Amino acid sequence: MHTRQLSRKKTSVVGWSTIVMVVNMTVMACRELPSDSARCESLIPIGDPLSTPDLDSIVAASWARDSAIFVLDGQADIWLVPINSNGVQRVLRRGSGPKEIPSPRTVLTASKQGVVVADWSGAVVTLDSMGRMLDRFALAKPEKQAAVERRLLWIAADIQGRLYGYVPMERATAATTNLWRCDPQLTGCVIVLSAPQAMLVGASARPRADKAGIAVGIPKNSGQFVVRYDGHVAVVAAESLGVYVTTGSKALSRTVTLPRVDLPLADSDWESLVALDSVRAERAIKQGMEVAMASGAKLSAIPLGMRRVVRVADRPTQFPQIHESPAFQNTDGTIWIARGHAPGGAHRVEVFDLSRRTSCVIVPRGSRLVAVRREFVMAAIRDDDGVERLRRYVRR
Repeated sequence: MHTRQLSRKKTSVVGWSTIVMVVNMTVMACRELPSDSARCESLIPIGDPLSTPDLDSIVAASWARDSAIFVLDGQADIWLVPINSNGVQRVLRRGSGPKEIPSPRTVLTASKQGVVVADWSGAVVTLDSMGRMLDRFALAKPEKQAAVERRLLWIAADIQGRLYGYVPMERATAATTNLWRCDPQLTGCVIVLSAPQAMLVGASARPRADKAGIAVGIPKNSGQFVVRYDGHVAVVAAESLGVYVTTGSKALSRTVTLPRVDLPLADSDWESLVALDSVRAERAIKQGMEVAMASGAKLSAIPLGMRRVVRVADRPTQFPQIHESPAFQNTDGTIWIARGHAPGGAHRVEVFDLSRRTSCVIVPRGSRLVAVRREFVMAAIRDDDGVERLRRYVRR
């Protein structure tokens, strides 16, 4: 088995030593879970962590088949990891060659053809369940929608291989944010759901005008778009915690309301969030600059406020109701969505379908969900040396 050893001095991901320190500090000072979380199911580990390369981070993961999972790591490589055996292989790496993609940002399960790898520049690669490349393309667009796919943040794919995403900037600047569905095999993209800003961005986390730079230290009180494998879509509201689906007229109708989970945010929690926000902002700036420069933009054309990180002065008193991490599709049709929590701490995840709430699950501290399915869930766990590995859990 080919195993890549990452040098901490050479890693391209900014500040992972900071993340390790922050997570360790936060675990020691972990806040208590709300009392009603005692009714939630627990996650019990199965066996040892999977045999993987030394990954400094696991950015995204997606099922390949019953016995394997695709992993996008912090170095922008795609790995195919067997669940019950050795034989890890790198199936796609960052670059411009035939087995490469310029700047991958997510990997999504699409049952008909395996998985879809979406690129920051708008390129899309499809892989079969064995990691073999099936196709490479950029989505075709009508002129009036030109280049929207280059700005979309992809969040899901359905069983027909259609991609779903939204434009992140709309959440901060527009009265309405659209969820787009893009069909690689047909004519391009259409809007399948429109959500008002108040649903997706809670009042406590509305972005503040700050020309000095990208503000960090504001817990993202975010609503979430959710997509099932069958193509049904919904939005979970940040403040009301309602789950809204579209009716025949595309109006939004509430079908479920998630319970409130109030979790105090201490000074140590805030310091952890500031540190992690800073690392992520610096990485996003670096990736954005690379894409901009590759397209011919000059550094002077990029506003200084988009190239600098600044810390906000005000500390909130509670974690947001919904964590900023993406919602997960389960193969049984349910959606898993994390509640606000400290980095590295034990936390609660709501499990629901689009017509009723079904249950909740407690993710143990030091673990971070990366993929879920009917039989078990997959989580990333971090070693003391900063290496992340995959481990399976079952619900009890």
